[in-house]
Amino acid sequence: MTSRPATSSGQRGLPQRFGRYELTSLIARGGMAEIFVATQRSEGGFSRRVVVKRILPHLGCDPEFTRMFLDEARIAMRLSHPHIAHTYDVGKEGDEAFIVLELVDGPSLRDLSKRGRLPEGVALRIAADVAAALSHAHRLTDDAGHPLAIVHRDVSPHNILVGRDGSVKLIDFGIAKARTQLHDTESGSLKGKFAYMAPEQFQGSGVDPRTDLFSLSVVLWEMLAGQRLFKHESAPETMRAICSDDRPRLSSVRPGTAAALERLAHKGLERLPANRWSDAERFAIALEEHIARTGVAASSIHVGQHVRATEDRVSSSSGTLADAPTLIEIGGAAAVPTPPPTQSATPFAAERTPPSVGPRRGVVGLAISVGVGVLAGLVAAAASLSDREPPAITARPMVSPVPLSHPAPAQTASAPAAPGRLPGSAPSESVGAAQAPSTGRTAVGTRATKAGAPATVRARPATRETHAPADGPGASTVGRGPGRLFVNTRPWSRVYLRGRLLGTTPLGNVEVPGGPQRLTFELEDHTKVSRPVTIRTDGPTKAFFELR
Repeated sequence: MTSRPATSSGQRGLPQRFGRYELTSLIARGGMAEIFVATQRSEGGFSRRVVVKRILPHLGCDPEFTRMFLDEARIAMRLSHPHIAHTYDVGKEGDEAFIVLELVDGPSLRDLSKRGRLPEGVALRIAADVAAALSHAHRLTDDAGHPLAIVHRDVSPHNILVGRDGSVKLIDFGIAKARTQLHDTESGSLKGKFAYMAPEQFQGSGVDPRTDLFSLSVVLWEMLAGQRLFKHESAPETMRAICSDDRPRLSSVRPGTAAALERLAHKGLERLPANRWSDAERFAIALEEHIARTGVAASSIHVGQHVRATEDRVSSSSGTLADAPTLIEIGGAAAVPTPPPTQSATPFAAERTPPSVGPRRGVVGLAISVGVGVLAGLVAAAASLSDREPPAITARPMVSPVPLSHPAPAQTASAPAAPGRLPGSAPSESVGAAQAPSTGRTAVGTRATKAGAPATVRARPATRETHAPADGPGASTVGRGPGRLFVNTRPWSRVYLRGRLLGTTPLGNVEVPGGPQRLTFELEDHTKVSRPVTIRTDGPTKAFFELR
Protein backbone atom coordinates (compact mmCIF):
# COMPACT_ATOMS: atom_id res chain seq x y z
CA MET A 1 0.00 0.00 0.00
CA THR A 2 1.28 3.43 -0.86
CA SER A 3 1.81 6.28 1.55
CA ARG A 4 -1.18 8.32 0.45
CA PRO A 5 -3.82 9.03 3.11
CA ALA A 6 -6.66 6.61 3.60
CA THR A 7 -9.73 7.83 1.80
CA SER A 8 -13.41 7.09 1.89
CA SER A 9 -16.63 8.92 1.59
CA GLY A 10 -16.48 9.39 5.36
CA GLN A 11 -13.09 11.11 5.15
CA ARG A 12 -14.51 14.00 3.16
CA GLY A 13 -17.42 14.40 5.56
CA LEU A 14 -15.48 14.53 8.81
CA PRO A 15 -16.18 15.39 11.50
CA GLN A 16 -19.50 13.57 11.55
CA ARG A 17 -21.89 12.27 14.16
CA PHE A 18 -22.20 8.52 14.61
CA GLY A 19 -24.62 7.78 17.40
CA ARG A 20 -23.10 9.07 20.64
CA TYR A 21 -19.72 9.61 19.00
CA GLU A 22 -18.20 12.30 16.83
CA LEU A 23 -15.89 10.77 14.24
CA THR A 24 -13.03 13.24 13.87
CA SER A 25 -10.33 11.45 11.85
CA LEU A 26 -10.14 8.41 9.62
CA ILE A 27 -7.26 6.18 10.66
CA ALA A 28 -7.64 3.42 8.11
CA ARG A 29 -10.08 1.72 5.80
CA GLY A 30 -9.62 -1.95 4.99
CA GLY A 31 -11.72 -4.56 3.30
CA MET A 32 -13.80 -5.16 6.42
CA ALA A 33 -13.98 -2.02 8.52
CA GLU A 34 -13.29 1.67 8.82
CA ILE A 35 -11.40 2.87 11.88
CA PHE A 36 -11.81 6.37 13.24
CA VAL A 37 -10.47 8.46 16.05
CA ALA A 38 -13.59 9.75 17.72
CA THR A 39 -14.72 11.85 20.64
CA GLN A 40 -17.30 10.57 23.07
CA ARG A 41 -19.20 13.36 24.81
CA SER A 42 -21.68 13.01 27.65
CA GLU A 43 -23.74 15.32 29.80
CA GLY A 44 -21.82 17.45 32.24
CA GLY A 45 -19.02 18.23 29.80
CA PHE A 46 -17.40 14.79 29.98
CA SER A 47 -15.45 13.79 26.88
CA ARG A 48 -12.75 11.32 25.94
CA ARG A 49 -10.95 10.29 22.78
CA VAL A 50 -11.62 6.75 21.64
CA VAL A 51 -11.39 4.56 18.57
CA VAL A 52 -14.50 3.54 16.65
CA LYS A 53 -14.38 0.55 14.33
CA ARG A 54 -17.32 0.46 11.98
CA ILE A 55 -18.01 -2.68 9.97
CA LEU A 56 -18.37 -2.03 6.25
CA PRO A 57 -21.81 -2.39 4.67
CA HIS A 58 -21.05 -5.56 2.68
CA LEU A 59 -20.35 -7.39 5.94
CA GLY A 60 -23.03 -5.58 7.90
CA CYS A 61 -25.57 -7.12 5.52
CA ASP A 62 -24.49 -10.61 6.59
CA PRO A 63 -26.60 -11.31 9.70
CA GLU A 64 -24.55 -14.33 10.76
CA PHE A 65 -21.29 -12.41 10.62
CA THR A 66 -22.81 -9.44 12.44
CA ARG A 67 -24.23 -11.66 15.18
CA MET A 68 -20.91 -13.44 15.66
CA PHE A 69 -19.00 -10.17 15.68
CA LEU A 70 -21.25 -8.61 18.29
CA ASP A 71 -21.27 -11.73 20.49
CA GLU A 72 -17.49 -11.93 20.49
CA ALA A 73 -17.12 -8.19 21.08
CA ARG A 74 -19.43 -8.39 24.08
CA ILE A 75 -17.18 -11.05 25.54
CA ALA A 76 -14.24 -8.70 25.03
CA MET A 77 -16.11 -6.07 27.05
CA ARG A 78 -16.06 -8.40 30.04
CA LEU A 79 -12.28 -8.28 30.14
CA SER A 80 -11.21 -5.70 32.70
CA HIS A 81 -7.49 -5.82 33.39
CA PRO A 82 -4.72 -3.19 33.41
CA HIS A 83 -2.85 -5.07 30.67
CA ILE A 84 -5.80 -5.59 28.33
CA ALA A 85 -6.89 -2.71 26.11
CA HIS A 86 -10.43 -1.87 27.09
CA THR A 87 -13.52 -2.27 24.93
CA TYR A 88 -15.91 0.53 25.89
CA ASP A 89 -18.96 -0.11 23.76
CA VAL A 90 -20.44 -2.47 21.17
CA GLY A 91 -23.61 -2.07 19.17
CA LYS A 92 -25.34 -1.15 15.94
CA GLU A 93 -26.19 2.24 14.50
CA GLY A 94 -28.77 1.53 11.85
CA ASP A 95 -27.36 -1.40 9.88
CA GLU A 96 -23.75 -0.67 10.87
CA ALA A 97 -22.19 -2.72 13.67
CA PHE A 98 -19.43 -0.99 15.58
CA ILE A 99 -17.08 -1.35 18.51
CA VAL A 100 -15.54 1.43 20.62
CA LEU A 101 -12.02 0.90 21.88
CA GLU A 102 -9.34 2.38 24.07
CA LEU A 103 -6.81 4.69 22.39
CA VAL A 104 -3.25 3.86 23.45
CA ASP A 105 -0.33 6.29 23.21
CA GLY A 106 2.49 4.07 22.01
CA PRO A 107 3.70 1.63 19.34
CA SER A 108 2.95 -2.02 18.88
CA LEU A 109 5.65 -4.39 20.07
CA ARG A 110 6.23 -5.22 16.41
CA ASP A 111 7.12 -1.61 15.64
CA LEU A 112 9.07 -1.17 18.88
CA SER A 113 11.19 -4.24 18.07
CA LYS A 114 12.16 -2.70 14.73
CA ARG A 115 14.01 0.02 16.63
CA GLY A 116 16.53 -2.49 17.95
CA ARG A 117 16.77 -5.38 20.36
CA LEU A 118 14.99 -4.75 23.63
CA PRO A 119 16.91 -4.65 26.91
CA GLU A 120 16.43 -7.85 28.88
CA GLY A 121 14.44 -6.18 31.64
CA VAL A 122 12.08 -4.49 29.19
CA ALA A 123 11.47 -7.78 27.40
CA LEU A 124 10.76 -9.59 30.66
CA ARG A 125 8.39 -6.88 31.88
CA ILE A 126 6.40 -6.96 28.64
CA ALA A 127 6.16 -10.76 28.75
CA ALA A 128 5.16 -10.80 32.42
CA ASP A 129 2.43 -8.21 31.86
CA VAL A 130 1.03 -10.10 28.86
CA ALA A 131 1.10 -13.35 30.84
CA ALA A 132 -0.88 -11.65 33.61
CA ALA A 133 -3.40 -10.42 31.03
CA LEU A 134 -3.79 -13.93 29.63
CA SER A 135 -4.23 -15.34 33.11
CA HIS A 136 -7.15 -12.98 33.68
CA ALA A 137 -8.76 -13.84 30.36
CA HIS A 138 -8.32 -17.58 30.70
CA ARG A 139 -9.97 -17.60 34.13
CA LEU A 140 -12.91 -15.37 33.20
CA THR A 141 -16.40 -16.69 33.99
CA ASP A 142 -19.93 -15.62 33.17
CA ASP A 143 -22.39 -14.26 35.73
CA ALA A 144 -23.27 -17.79 36.82
CA GLY A 145 -19.63 -18.69 37.42
CA HIS A 146 -19.24 -20.85 34.34
CA PRO A 147 -15.87 -20.58 32.56
CA LEU A 148 -16.02 -18.66 29.29
CA ALA A 149 -13.04 -20.67 27.99
CA ILE A 150 -11.48 -17.66 26.29
CA VAL A 151 -8.38 -18.39 24.25
CA HIS A 152 -6.79 -15.46 22.46
CA ARG A 153 -5.38 -17.54 19.56
CA ASP A 154 -3.37 -14.62 18.17
CA VAL A 155 -0.78 -13.50 20.72
CA SER A 156 1.86 -11.79 18.58
CA PRO A 157 3.90 -8.56 18.52
CA HIS A 158 1.19 -6.99 16.35
CA ASN A 159 -1.31 -7.39 19.19
CA ILE A 160 0.80 -6.08 22.06
CA LEU A 161 0.88 -2.33 22.58
CA VAL A 162 3.61 -0.63 24.59
CA GLY A 163 2.73 2.81 25.87
CA ARG A 164 5.07 5.74 26.27
CA ASP A 165 4.12 5.62 29.95
CA GLY A 166 5.39 2.05 30.22
CA SER A 167 1.97 0.42 30.08
CA VAL A 168 1.61 -2.89 28.24
CA LYS A 169 -1.72 -3.75 26.61
CA LEU A 170 -2.79 -6.97 24.96
CA ILE A 171 -5.35 -6.42 22.22
CA ASP A 172 -7.56 -8.38 19.83
CA PHE A 173 -9.53 -10.50 22.27
CA GLY A 174 -12.80 -11.99 21.17
CA ILE A 175 -12.25 -11.97 17.43
CA ALA A 176 -10.59 -15.28 16.64
CA LYS A 177 -13.83 -17.10 15.88
CA ALA A 178 -14.90 -14.31 13.58
CA ARG A 179 -11.61 -14.56 11.74
CA THR A 180 -11.96 -18.27 11.11
CA GLN A 181 -15.21 -17.65 9.25
CA LEU A 182 -13.57 -15.37 6.72
CA HIS A 183 -12.55 -16.74 3.36
CA ASP A 184 -9.79 -14.22 2.73
CA THR A 185 -7.62 -14.80 5.77
CA GLU A 186 -4.85 -16.29 3.62
CA SER A 187 -4.32 -12.88 2.08
CA GLY A 188 -4.98 -11.08 5.35
CA SER A 189 -2.92 -10.42 8.42
CA LEU A 190 -3.06 -14.02 9.67
CA LYS A 191 -0.64 -14.94 6.89
CA GLY A 192 2.04 -12.89 8.59
CA LYS A 193 1.30 -14.38 12.00
CA PHE A 194 1.74 -18.08 11.29
CA ALA A 195 5.13 -17.77 12.98
CA TYR A 196 3.43 -17.22 16.35
CA MET A 197 0.87 -20.02 16.16
CA ALA A 198 1.16 -23.23 18.19
CA PRO A 199 1.47 -26.68 16.57
CA GLU A 200 -2.05 -27.66 17.63
CA GLN A 201 -3.49 -24.74 15.68
CA PHE A 202 -2.14 -26.29 12.48
CA GLN A 203 -2.90 -29.87 13.43
CA GLY A 204 -6.57 -29.33 14.23
CA SER A 205 -6.22 -30.95 17.65
CA GLY A 206 -8.02 -28.16 19.47
CA VAL A 207 -6.74 -25.17 21.42
CA ASP A 208 -6.68 -24.31 25.11
CA PRO A 209 -4.95 -21.66 27.23
CA ARG A 210 -1.58 -23.35 26.72
CA THR A 211 -1.85 -22.42 23.04
CA ASP A 212 -1.54 -18.77 24.02
CA LEU A 213 1.47 -19.58 26.20
CA PHE A 214 3.29 -21.07 23.21
CA SER A 215 2.68 -17.88 21.24
CA LEU A 216 3.83 -15.68 24.13
CA SER A 217 6.96 -17.81 24.49
CA VAL A 218 7.79 -17.18 20.84
CA VAL A 219 7.35 -13.46 21.46
CA LEU A 220 9.61 -13.61 24.54
CA TRP A 221 12.30 -15.59 22.70
CA GLU A 222 12.32 -13.06 19.86
CA MET A 223 12.46 -10.06 22.20
CA LEU A 224 15.49 -11.52 23.97
CA ALA A 225 17.21 -12.78 20.82
CA GLY A 226 16.53 -9.75 18.65
CA GLN A 227 15.60 -11.96 15.71
CA ARG A 228 12.77 -14.15 14.47
CA LEU A 229 12.36 -17.71 15.74
CA PHE A 230 10.07 -19.29 13.13
CA LYS A 231 10.46 -17.24 9.97
CA HIS A 232 10.50 -18.87 6.55
CA GLU A 233 9.68 -17.84 3.02
CA SER A 234 6.34 -19.62 2.89
CA ALA A 235 3.57 -20.49 5.31
CA PRO A 236 4.03 -24.28 4.82
CA GLU A 237 7.73 -23.99 5.68
CA THR A 238 6.89 -21.96 8.77
CA MET A 239 4.29 -24.49 9.88
CA ARG A 240 6.74 -27.36 9.34
CA ALA A 241 9.36 -25.60 11.46
CA ILE A 242 6.91 -25.01 14.29
CA CYS A 243 5.66 -28.58 14.27
CA SER A 244 8.92 -30.43 13.58
CA ASP A 245 12.14 -28.42 13.92
CA ASP A 246 14.28 -28.27 17.03
CA ARG A 247 14.17 -24.91 18.78
CA PRO A 248 17.50 -23.04 18.61
CA ARG A 249 18.89 -22.35 22.04
CA LEU A 250 18.54 -18.76 23.11
CA SER A 251 22.17 -18.78 24.24
CA SER A 252 23.27 -19.63 20.70
CA VAL A 253 22.04 -16.27 19.43
CA ARG A 254 22.41 -14.32 22.67
CA PRO A 255 25.72 -15.42 24.22
CA GLY A 256 25.86 -15.04 27.95
CA THR A 257 22.19 -15.81 28.49
CA ALA A 258 21.71 -17.21 31.99
CA ALA A 259 20.70 -20.86 32.07
CA ALA A 260 17.66 -20.05 34.22
CA LEU A 261 16.42 -17.49 31.71
CA GLU A 262 16.96 -19.90 28.84
CA ARG A 263 14.93 -22.59 30.59
CA LEU A 264 12.18 -20.09 31.32
CA ALA A 265 12.04 -18.93 27.70
CA HIS A 266 12.05 -22.45 26.23
CA LYS A 267 9.53 -24.17 28.47
CA GLY A 268 6.58 -22.63 26.66
CA LEU A 269 7.98 -23.65 23.25
CA GLU A 270 7.39 -27.36 23.77
CA ARG A 271 5.44 -29.01 20.95
CA LEU A 272 3.14 -30.87 23.33
CA PRO A 273 0.88 -28.62 25.42
CA ALA A 274 1.31 -30.94 28.42
CA ASN A 275 5.03 -30.05 28.53
CA ARG A 276 4.48 -26.28 28.62
CA TRP A 277 3.47 -24.07 31.51
CA SER A 278 0.24 -25.41 32.95
CA ASP A 279 -1.35 -21.97 32.98
CA ALA A 280 -0.57 -18.31 32.35
CA GLU A 281 -0.42 -17.46 36.04
CA ARG A 282 2.48 -19.86 36.59
CA PHE A 283 4.28 -18.36 33.60
CA ALA A 284 3.74 -14.84 34.96
CA ILE A 285 4.98 -15.84 38.42
CA ALA A 286 8.10 -17.46 36.95
CA LEU A 287 8.88 -14.27 35.05
CA GLU A 288 8.33 -12.07 38.10
CA GLU A 289 10.49 -14.33 40.28
CA HIS A 290 13.31 -14.22 37.73
CA ILE A 291 13.10 -10.43 37.63
CA ALA A 292 13.22 -10.22 41.43
CA ARG A 293 16.04 -12.75 41.72
CA THR A 294 18.32 -11.10 39.15
CA GLY A 295 17.51 -7.48 39.94
CA VAL A 296 17.27 -6.62 36.24
CA ALA A 297 15.79 -3.20 35.47
CA ALA A 298 12.28 -4.31 34.58
CA SER A 299 9.75 -1.84 35.94
CA SER A 300 7.11 -0.11 33.85
CA ILE A 301 9.21 3.03 34.27
CA HIS A 302 12.07 1.37 32.42
CA VAL A 303 9.69 0.23 29.69
CA GLY A 304 8.38 3.76 29.21
CA GLN A 305 11.88 5.20 29.15
CA HIS A 306 12.89 2.73 26.46
CA VAL A 307 9.86 3.59 24.31
CA ARG A 308 10.47 7.33 24.61
CA ALA A 309 14.22 7.03 24.12
CA THR A 310 13.91 5.02 20.93
CA GLU A 311 11.06 6.93 19.33
CA ASP A 312 13.56 9.44 17.95
CA ARG A 313 14.56 6.74 15.47
CA VAL A 314 11.16 6.29 13.91
CA SER A 315 9.09 8.89 12.17
CA SER A 316 6.20 10.50 13.94
CA SER A 317 4.04 8.47 11.57
CA SER A 318 4.51 5.26 13.52
CA GLY A 319 1.51 3.58 15.08
CA THR A 320 -0.21 0.34 15.79
CA LEU A 321 -1.94 0.41 12.41
CA ALA A 322 1.32 1.22 10.71
CA ASP A 323 0.57 -1.31 8.01
CA ALA A 324 -1.87 1.22 6.59
CA PRO A 325 -1.58 4.88 5.68
CA THR A 326 -2.93 6.60 8.75
CA LEU A 327 -4.34 10.07 9.12
CA ILE A 328 -4.73 11.55 12.56
CA GLU A 329 -6.13 15.00 13.19
CA ILE A 330 -5.68 16.68 16.53
CA GLY A 331 -7.07 20.15 17.04
CA GLY A 332 -6.81 21.40 13.50
CA ALA A 333 -6.76 20.57 9.82
CA ALA A 334 -5.68 17.08 8.91
CA ALA A 335 -1.96 16.61 8.57
CA VAL A 336 -1.34 14.61 5.41
CA PRO A 337 1.44 12.08 5.98
CA THR A 338 4.37 12.08 3.59
CA PRO A 339 7.09 9.44 3.27
CA PRO A 340 10.58 10.28 4.48
CA PRO A 341 13.13 11.16 1.79
CA THR A 342 14.86 8.25 0.11
CA GLN A 343 18.51 7.83 1.09
CA SER A 344 21.11 7.39 -1.59
CA ALA A 345 22.75 4.79 0.60
CA THR A 346 21.81 3.28 3.92
CA PRO A 347 24.37 2.69 6.64
CA PHE A 348 23.75 -0.85 7.79
CA ALA A 349 22.98 -4.08 5.97
CA ALA A 350 20.42 -6.35 7.57
CA GLU A 351 18.13 -9.06 6.22
CA ARG A 352 15.55 -6.35 5.76
CA THR A 353 16.68 -2.76 5.86
CA PRO A 354 14.18 -0.53 7.68
CA PRO A 355 13.38 2.79 6.05
CA SER A 356 15.56 5.71 6.99
CA VAL A 357 13.93 8.35 9.10
CA GLY A 358 14.53 12.05 8.99
CA PRO A 359 14.39 14.47 11.91
CA ARG A 360 11.11 15.68 13.30
CA ARG A 361 10.26 19.25 12.54
CA GLY A 362 7.07 20.79 13.78
CA VAL A 363 5.41 17.45 14.44
CA VAL A 364 4.25 16.10 17.77
CA GLY A 365 6.28 13.09 18.86
CA LEU A 366 3.14 11.10 19.45
CA ALA A 367 2.72 7.56 18.19
CA ILE A 368 -0.99 6.96 18.62
CA SER A 369 -1.87 3.29 18.65
CA VAL A 370 -5.34 1.90 18.26
CA GLY A 371 -6.54 -0.25 21.13
CA VAL A 372 -7.96 -3.42 19.58
CA GLY A 373 -7.64 -4.78 16.02
CA VAL A 374 -10.99 -6.52 15.55
CA LEU A 375 -10.67 -8.11 12.13
CA ALA A 376 -7.87 -9.81 10.22
CA GLY A 377 -8.46 -8.14 6.89
CA LEU A 378 -8.65 -4.66 8.38
CA VAL A 379 -5.63 -3.49 6.47
CA ALA A 380 -4.93 -5.06 3.09
CA ALA A 381 -1.19 -4.48 3.32
CA ALA A 382 -0.75 -6.30 6.62
CA ALA A 383 0.32 -9.58 5.04
CA SER A 384 3.25 -8.13 3.16
CA LEU A 385 4.43 -5.80 5.90
CA SER A 386 4.03 -8.20 8.81
CA ASP A 387 6.77 -10.44 7.44
CA ARG A 388 9.44 -7.76 7.70
CA GLU A 389 12.31 -8.55 10.01
CA PRO A 390 13.36 -6.37 12.92
CA PRO A 391 16.78 -4.76 12.52
CA ALA A 392 19.70 -7.14 12.84
CA ILE A 393 21.60 -7.00 16.10
CA THR A 394 25.04 -7.03 14.52
CA ALA A 395 24.41 -5.23 11.29
CA ARG A 396 27.35 -4.54 9.03
CA PRO A 397 28.46 -1.29 7.43
CA MET A 398 27.24 -0.96 3.88
CA VAL A 399 30.04 1.33 2.83
CA SER A 400 33.70 0.91 3.55
CA PRO A 401 34.60 2.89 6.66
CA VAL A 402 37.16 5.64 6.40
CA PRO A 403 40.27 4.57 8.31
CA LEU A 404 41.45 6.63 11.23
CA SER A 405 44.57 8.67 10.87
CA HIS A 406 45.32 8.07 14.55
CA PRO A 407 43.14 5.39 16.11
CA ALA A 408 42.18 6.19 19.66
CA PRO A 409 42.16 3.46 22.30
CA ALA A 410 38.90 2.42 23.90
CA GLN A 411 38.03 4.42 26.98
CA THR A 412 35.63 3.46 29.68
CA ALA A 413 33.54 6.33 30.92
CA SER A 414 32.82 6.46 34.62
CA ALA A 415 30.31 9.26 34.70
CA PRO A 416 28.04 8.93 37.74
CA ALA A 417 24.37 8.27 37.28
CA ALA A 418 22.12 11.27 37.42
CA PRO A 419 20.49 11.83 40.82
CA GLY A 420 17.29 9.89 41.18
CA ARG A 421 17.91 7.81 38.05
CA LEU A 422 16.81 4.18 38.05
CA PRO A 423 19.44 1.55 37.25
CA GLY A 424 19.73 0.99 33.53
CA SER A 425 17.61 3.98 32.65
CA ALA A 426 18.47 6.90 30.44
CA PRO A 427 19.54 10.12 32.16
CA SER A 428 16.44 12.02 33.14
CA GLU A 429 17.33 15.08 31.15
CA SER A 430 17.59 13.05 27.96
CA VAL A 431 14.16 11.44 27.97
CA GLY A 432 12.20 12.78 25.07
CA ALA A 433 14.86 15.40 24.43
CA ALA A 434 14.52 15.19 20.68
CA GLN A 435 10.80 15.84 20.63
CA ALA A 436 9.73 18.83 18.62
CA PRO A 437 7.26 21.35 20.00
CA SER A 438 3.63 20.50 19.48
CA THR A 439 1.90 22.02 16.50
CA GLY A 440 -1.49 20.73 17.56
CA ARG A 441 -1.66 17.88 15.07
CA THR A 442 0.26 14.82 14.07
CA ALA A 443 0.24 12.43 11.16
CA VAL A 444 0.68 8.81 12.10
CA GLY A 445 0.92 5.50 10.35
CA THR A 446 2.74 6.24 7.09
CA ARG A 447 5.79 4.29 6.13
CA ALA A 448 8.15 4.30 3.20
CA THR A 449 7.43 1.96 0.32
CA LYS A 450 9.84 -0.74 -0.77
CA ALA A 451 9.92 0.57 -4.32
CA GLY A 452 13.13 2.33 -5.20
CA ALA A 453 15.01 1.11 -2.14
CA PRO A 454 18.75 1.64 -2.63
CA ALA A 455 20.93 -1.36 -3.37
CA THR A 456 23.15 -2.45 -0.51
CA VAL A 457 26.91 -2.77 -0.81
CA ARG A 458 28.24 -5.06 1.88
CA ALA A 459 31.60 -4.39 3.45
CA ARG A 460 33.74 -6.22 5.97
CA PRO A 461 32.77 -5.22 9.54
CA ALA A 462 35.07 -2.67 11.07
CA THR A 463 36.97 -3.73 14.16
CA ARG A 464 37.83 -0.28 15.43
CA GLU A 465 36.16 3.04 15.77
CA THR A 466 35.77 4.86 12.47
CA HIS A 467 35.11 8.44 11.55
CA ALA A 468 35.85 10.90 8.81
CA PRO A 469 39.34 12.31 9.42
CA ALA A 470 39.64 16.04 9.84
CA ASP A 471 42.10 16.26 6.96
CA GLY A 472 40.04 14.11 4.60
CA PRO A 473 37.69 15.14 1.83
CA GLY A 474 35.13 17.61 2.96
CA ALA A 475 37.24 18.70 5.93
CA SER A 476 36.55 22.32 5.11
CA THR A 477 32.93 21.80 6.06
CA VAL A 478 33.56 19.86 9.27
CA GLY A 479 32.22 21.75 12.26
CA ARG A 480 30.15 24.23 10.27
CA GLY A 481 26.59 23.46 11.28
CA PRO A 482 24.94 20.11 11.96
CA GLY A 483 25.66 16.77 10.34
CA ARG A 484 23.93 13.43 9.94
CA LEU A 485 25.17 10.45 11.96
CA PHE A 486 24.70 6.76 11.21
CA VAL A 487 26.23 4.48 13.85
CA ASN A 488 26.14 0.84 14.81
CA THR A 489 27.93 -1.16 17.49
CA ARG A 490 28.66 -4.72 18.44
CA PRO A 491 27.05 -5.50 20.87
CA TRP A 492 24.04 -3.20 20.76
CA SER A 493 24.13 -0.11 22.95
CA ARG A 494 22.43 3.13 23.86
CA VAL A 495 24.15 6.11 22.29
CA TYR A 496 24.68 9.40 24.13
CA LEU A 497 26.18 12.68 22.95
CA ARG A 498 26.95 15.32 25.58
CA GLY A 499 24.61 13.58 27.99
CA ARG A 500 21.71 13.42 25.54
CA LEU A 501 20.35 10.04 24.50
CA LEU A 502 20.36 9.73 20.71
CA GLY A 503 18.81 6.26 20.61
CA THR A 504 19.68 2.58 20.48
CA THR A 505 21.90 0.99 17.84
CA PRO A 506 21.60 0.50 14.96
CA LEU A 507 21.02 4.23 14.82
CA GLY A 508 20.52 6.11 11.57
CA ASN A 509 20.09 9.60 10.19
CA VAL A 510 20.37 11.51 13.47
CA GLU A 511 21.15 15.22 13.39
CA VAL A 512 24.14 16.11 15.58
CA PRO A 513 26.56 19.05 15.80
CA GLY A 514 29.37 18.99 13.27
CA GLY A 515 33.04 18.65 14.12
CA PRO A 516 34.95 16.48 16.62
CA GLN A 517 32.61 14.81 19.09
CA ARG A 518 32.79 12.02 21.63
CA LEU A 519 30.01 9.45 21.75
CA THR A 520 29.24 7.48 24.89
CA PHE A 521 27.80 3.98 24.51
CA GLU A 522 25.94 2.30 27.36
CA LEU A 523 25.95 -1.49 27.12
CA GLU A 524 23.25 -3.81 28.40
CA ASP A 525 25.16 -4.35 31.66
CA HIS A 526 25.30 -0.54 32.05
CA THR A 527 29.02 -0.37 31.27
CA LYS A 528 29.83 2.88 29.49
CA VAL A 529 32.41 3.19 26.71
CA SER A 530 33.31 6.36 24.83
CA ARG A 531 34.65 6.76 21.30
CA PRO A 532 35.73 9.80 19.28
CA VAL A 533 34.04 10.66 16.02
CA THR A 534 34.29 13.61 13.68
CA ILE A 535 30.92 14.65 12.29
CA ARG A 536 31.01 15.84 8.69
CA THR A 537 28.61 18.47 7.46
CA ASP A 538 29.03 17.83 3.73
CA GLY A 539 27.53 14.35 3.91
CA PRO A 540 26.58 11.55 6.28
CA THR A 541 29.05 10.29 8.87
CA LYS A 542 28.95 6.49 9.12
CA ALA A 543 30.65 4.63 11.95
CA PHE A 544 30.86 1.14 13.39
CA PHE A 545 32.41 0.32 16.77
CA GLU A 546 33.44 -2.94 18.39
CA LEU A 547 32.77 -2.27 22.08
CA ARG A 548 34.09 -5.56 23.45
